[in-house]
Amino acid sequence: MSPEMLAFWLAGILPPTTSWILNLAMRGPTSLKTSGADWSLLLLVFDGAMAITWPDILCNVPNEGVRAFLPSLAPSLVFVSLSIWIVIVRWFEPMLETGANCHRPSVRSVAGAVFVWSLVVMNVFGHYFLFIRGFHVD
Repeated sequence: MSPEMLAFWLAGILPPTTSWILNLAMRGPTSLKTSGADWSLLLLVFDGAMAITWPDILCNVPNEGVRAFLPSLAPSLVFVSLSIWIVIVRWFEPMLETGANCHRPSVRSVAGAVFVWSLVVMNVFGHYFLFIRGFHVD
């Protein structure tokens, strides 16, 4: 394994996984009901680590155009992931927690959960197409 690949895996996997486990330990098992915020936090930490170590990550990005814009793209991804996390934690997570305490969840809490997960899934697929797939559509 090359030093660049080791730096990529350490920067990309270790901080997000550690922050997710720490977040889960701090908030307790009830946080599993609103784990969309946890996934959003995981992506936020990944983007932050990528913004700091972008020279080491360049060799792993398949698209030349994305490689050229990565130094300016990384802080933008931090902002997008931070915005999604704030929206989930500030507005939707309290609504989901109150809906989870009821015996029968309301339509509003179910729609909120679907919206939270759609934000997280769009962010994950955005990262996938940007860094793994490289927008190479055959």
